[in-house]
Amino acid sequence: MTVVIILAAGIGSRIRQSTNKDIPKSLISVSNISMLGRLLDILINVDIDRIYIIVGHLGDQIINFVNRHEKYQSNCVVIKSRNYLKGPIFTFHDLDIDKKMVENYLLCPADLIIKPAAIRKFLEVFRENNPELLIAIDRSKELKGVTAKIKNVNKSYGIVKDYNFTNKKGNDDRKLIPIIIFNNKFLKYVDLAINSGFTKIIDAMRLYLEDGNQTNYIDLTGNYWFDIDDIKILNQARKFFNDREKK
Repeated sequence: MTVVIILAAGIGSRIRQSTNKDIPKSLISVSNISMLGRLLDILINVDIDRIYIIVGHLGDQIINFVNRHEKYQSNCVVIKSRNYLKGPIFTFHDLDIDKKMVENYLLCPADLIIKPAAIRKFLEVFRENNPELLIAIDRSKELKGVTAKIKNVNKSYGIVKDYNFTNKKGNDDRKLIPIIIFNNKFLKYVDLAINSGFTKIIDAMRLYLEDGNQTNYIDLTGNYWFDIDDIKILNQARKFFNDREKK
């Protein structure tokens, strides 16, 4: 069984300063479609057993949004996070499902806008190769924030050597796309990260890799995607879709 987990609990403080503060960030529209709605429309058209949406800040609005659309109601379960203010890894940890029934998890934020073909390719590669943990990279993007250092830099599918948390980037660094697939083995490292005082999923990914486990990557360069963290990226996404509609 494969489930999707969408993290939709955060306050989104960086973007709320410049947009409507009375709605969750994931319900902000891009080209007349909310970010969450756009993501759900992609996911319900791929072979997924269930979609879990974990909410926190202004979560009742997301619950109402899902309940207003029959296509979302039949595919989604909305869960309220108790500890979302502590960080995204706590949001994920609040998901209380029967882990014996779940084999694989696809995890992504609700504010990710991504080309549908990229999601399909990501899932296809996972099902073909069955890695324990699969991340996505984009070699065309600016190397800001945490990056992945990879082996076989000219291949579209390969092995992650390390995660780079420094500002010093090398030729083997690649930009991370915020979407991963993993199996139950990874959950141990989520607990370990929390017990070690970490707050982000990437911290559990680092601990997983440092413990001798293999992480694989798939290169999704050429597929559009936007991780809507601030008003600048939101405006870039809006311009991108407006320009597409004019063609």
